[in-house]
Amino acid sequence: MAILRGVRNNNSNNKSKSNNTPSRRITADITSSSTNTTATDNVKKLNAEDMEKVKATYKKMEEGEMWRLSTGKLVEREMEKVALAIDTEHPAHSVILDPTASVWATHFTKEELVEIRGLKQPEIATLTPPLEELIASFDGKAIQDTLDDIYHHVRTMKYHPQQQPDLHWVQLAVEEALVVLYSKYLGKSRTETDLVNRVWGFLGSCFDFSEDIVSNSGERASKAASEGQNQERVSGTVALSERKKVGIKVDLLFSSQLFELGAMEAGASNDRSSSKSLFELNIKCPKALKDVLSEMERTNPAQIHNFKTCGFVISGLYLQYIVVDCPAGHVCRVTKLPDWLPYPVSEASFVADFFPLLQTAWAAKKLMEETKKAVEKKKPKRVSFTAPMSRFLQRSFTHSSLKSIPKKRKANSQAPAPTPSSSASSSSSA
Repeated sequence: MAILRGVRNNNSNNKSKSNNTPSRRITADITSSSTNTTATDNVKKLNAEDMEKVKATYKKMEEGEMWRLSTGKLVEREMEKVALAIDTEHPAHSVILDPTASVWATHFTKEELVEIRGLKQPEIATLTPPLEELIASFDGKAIQDTLDDIYHHVRTMKYHPQQQPDLHWVQLAVEEALVVLYSKYLGKSRTETDLVNRVWGFLGSCFDFSEDIVSNSGERASKAASEGQNQERVSGTVALSERKKVGIKVDLLFSSQLFELGAMEAGASNDRSSSKSLFELNIKCPKALKDVLSEMERTNPAQIHNFKTCGFVISGLYLQYIVVDCPAGHVCRVTKLPDWLPYPVSEASFVADFFPLLQTAWAAKKLMEETKKAVEKKKPKRVSFTAPMSRFLQRSFTHSSLKSIPKKRKANSQAPAPTPSSSASSSSSA
């Protein structure tokens, strides 16, 4: 079973102990969740053209390249059955599989689902000893101490932002979270942008001192998704006469100089079962991350089965962390935490709730840094006019209703001069 291992202890004998204490380490198995991808207000129905596109996606796959389980079952073939049976957008239309979704229980046995989850399983990175020591210093302040005690404790720390960037990030994140509670910021009406910037700002600031990865906020269009949506724009075709389609827009985009590595989607509501939250967790974010994987394959095709992308989905004051990879065949697998992580809303829950969030953000950064190194570690190749461009992963499904927006006329452009006939008709009517 795929496990997101915790920080303090990787020993399975201590797993239950760490889960029952306020040490807040994430040591949970990725077990079946009740989240199910259903038709929501955000999910479009597929027309005949869309279904033909889905059929073509699976038809291109050769059985010798598919993910064959130990039982002999081909994962892609089971996914194809689901994709062709559902006429509202589903992850299977993009060859994306979340093994915790209930739909797969009728297509795979429990043992097969364990095998799907377990192959090259993602893990939560173990904290460095200095970070572990810093977080452990808050352990005794989980219950008996007040916000003032925690504040005075963190203010005694003197970490240098350049020499000790990770430690300084934790210190600053704790201080900013304390201000959120002191000011009763969460008790007032807040927009999605407010929450992203003030409450969840530590997700982006975690990358401030990353050498090669930057986080950009504010409805950023994914270039990887745009590449997929515009792959048919070739010179001399009708497609080129249309405007370039904009890729999926995300609230936070993590990228290096040449390719993207992760994304974040956010909503202002705490309702984790809302149409928006379900759509972003099950379809939008996984599709964006799959397109990121596809661009990585373009850079280093030989290592596609070793790359991992990750992202965050925020629902008000809750956070979910997902990892998307392609462990075998053409399948992009989704691994997520067994439940959403809450943001602290009270003095009593501050230590217990806030540090798992910091651990998750830091682990995501480490995963992106490792993936970047893996993508860039490639063998030199010979240039040739005849060598085909490698394209193993199919791009994410794009609905046929996604059309290019006609180019708008400039506001200061002059109106066309009236024709003689129109002038004459105007005079006569006058």
